[in-house]
Amino acid sequence: MTQTPTTRPPAPPEADGAGAARRPDGVTALLSLWFTAALLLDAWAHNNLAGLESFFTPWHAVFYSGFAATAAWLAWVVRTPLLAAVRGPGTLRERWDGVPAAYRTALVAAAGFAVAGAGDMAWHTVLGIEQAIRILFSPTHLALATAMVLIVSTPLRTARADDGLGLDPGLRRLLPAVSGLALATAQVLLFVQYGNALIRRGEGYLVAFGYTDTLFTAWVLSSVVLTTLVLVVPLLHLATLWRLPPGAVTVLFGACGALSLAVAGGANRVTVATVLVAGVLCDVAVRRLRPGPDRRRAVLALGALVPGVTWTLVVAVAVLTRSPGDRAGTAPLQLELVLGMPVVQALVGLLAAHVMTAGRVGRPRIGG
Repeated sequence: MTQTPTTRPPAPPEADGAGAARRPDGVTALLSLWFTAALLLDAWAHNNLAGLESFFTPWHAVFYSGFAATAAWLAWVVRTPLLAAVRGPGTLRERWDGVPAAYRTALVAAAGFAVAGAGDMAWHTVLGIEQAIRILFSPTHLALATAMVLIVSTPLRTARADDGLGLDPGLRRLLPAVSGLALATAQVLLFVQYGNALIRRGEGYLVAFGYTDTLFTAWVLSSVVLTTLVLVVPLLHLATLWRLPPGAVTVLFGACGALSLAVAGGANRVTVATVLVAGVLCDVAVRRLRPGPDRRRAVLALGALVPGVTWTLVVAVAVLTRSPGDRAGTAPLQLELVLGMPVVQALVGLLAAHVMTAGRVGRPRIGG
């Protein structure tokens, strides 16, 4: 049944100036890349180096310097309305409303990050350095992660508020937004790394497919479902806003792959390389499907295609590249698990696409 297209309602007043704010988004994205790369360096250190018992480490120095540079840039971008708030006529609220909404959120997040960073130093000084999975549940770490996601996703919020982008802006105009979303997704994947299937080598999948330990098999398969959702939902979000540009899947998979390499110390490089190949293949399909707000069926196909292709390749590479020692040391593979796992992921992605597009897709943006 064909949906009747309607125009997108006018942008709210707080979104005024979004087009002007989009110009510095490229620098914001580059500084966010530094900021996130430093986080991955710190994640690598915590997961692969023993004896980290101090807050004052080289990894934290790189991380917090990345934050300082990013925060300084955010302040510079909005310097005019902020200085006017101090020196000019009008109320502080009126001047604050003159700052583009995306950067208002980023400034508040930067202030929250600074407070959480000070709290993290105090936490570590009094209670010591968390180890293993406890790192991912520390209140100060969760506050830092939340603030950081809001900071690096600033270009995405700017683009969302800019109706001038139209329906099909392409990767070049959307690259800061796509990069910001990819970096935010990698940070989410970091904080659910206990369920990140990308950190696993092929041998782990083979053991799970042998079904000799039902709990281990269930854990592996559950982590694949969680990873599927983390990877697919951001892509579907983009496809409900604009025509998904070819290249977006590879950018997002690249950020998540880099995070997974850092956490696993590179031991999972074959898995990550396979996922990157899957990303390129999916981008080829995206060029043909052209999923977007006016093409709901294409978005549904995207939701099934991305995880279906990705996990089919991961399983195929794990099975085809196993060594004779692996063949002798693992139980016979259960055909139902080998063939069914990618199908389940495709269905999970299709369900996510159905939920995210219900009542939304089919309404083209103004300017499209």
